[in-house]
Amino acid sequence: MFIDCHCHLTSEQFQDDLEEVLARSRRAGVQGILTCSTSPSDMLHVVQLREEHPDDIYACLGIHPLDDSCDMRAWQTVREMIIAEHRKHGLAALGEIGLDFSRPLLKQKAAARGATEADVRNRQLSLFEAQLDLARELDLPVNVHSRNAEKEVLNILSGCKIQGVMHAYKGPAALALQAAKSGRLWFSFPPSLVYKWEYQEAVKALPLECLLLETDSPSLAAAGPKARNEPGFIRAAAEKMAELKGVTLQQVAAATTRNAVHLFGKASPGLQACCMTAPPSNPTGKTSRWRRDVKDNEGNVPTSDAPPAQTFAPQDRSSQRWTRRSRGAETHTMDPTLCSSAFGSARCS
Repeated sequence: MFIDCHCHLTSEQFQDDLEEVLARSRRAGVQGILTCSTSPSDMLHVVQLREEHPDDIYACLGIHPLDDSCDMRAWQTVREMIIAEHRKHGLAALGEIGLDFSRPLLKQKAAARGATEADVRNRQLSLFEAQLDLARELDLPVNVHSRNAEKEVLNILSGCKIQGVMHAYKGPAALALQAAKSGRLWFSFPPSLVYKWEYQEAVKALPLECLLLETDSPSLAAAGPKARNEPGFIRAAAEKMAELKGVTLQQVAAATTRNAVHLFGKASPGLQACCMTAPPSNPTGKTSRWRRDVKDNEGNVPTSDAPPAQTFAPQDRSSQRWTRRSRGAETHTMDPTLCSSAFGSARCS
């Protein structure tokens, strides 16, 4: 079984076939899907989806660093909304929150606001720190975005007594390994792990006790930047992770599920049902007794009946560098990590 610890099912790309997408994910062995919000309005959609699909979807509420609809003046209202929802139904985490220091997007945001890039960074920092304060108050983990700001994010988190996941981590592997020693951070990887060498380096360096699976649907598919991703395709990430770690697919499924339940299950009783008989993982890099005996708890991993996703052909590192061109105020890119339905100004060309 699998848990998709980060995706965006509120995307308009799922508006016509969400029921089929969820059915495929169940048949693929996905037992829980953490759907993250990106803006105040998106929070309402995430809550609605969770209410309509309580057996599949678990809510993560937060403000994405690239969202322009929530500044610090509006934060207090958003904060109260998050608190109310958590007290009423329980949240899996705060997310998607974090920092995004991608240069093309910083320039674009600064130009749109008539500000400097430093102003945009500082705005992101203020909102990120406010959301971390709320996570600490509610005793919730965080689901963190850190594109081109991995060092800054990890430095901030190192001073917090907060657990969380670094979603789609592309930073230096050594930095991730050092951060994991805190025992409070996990690192998740999507199906594009099959061709993204940055992801692969981090997976090889980190112990299995620190790893999680995600899809970031509808982005980051194994089939390449332009393909629509969905939770049922998570097996591609799991298979590649197993290959890189030199373990079985069943071991990856068991370990990442335990890790996810340990991190997110406190406020999500339904997610606890996914837990296996062994105790939860501890992301310290030390091999625990139950980890050595993990084969005793291996389960069968279902075969997905989802449409096969052809793997995007791996390229050398130089050709994987994303390229962009500007058209007016828009940024067009071939980097799948910049393709998000939540931010139409950064889209695939």
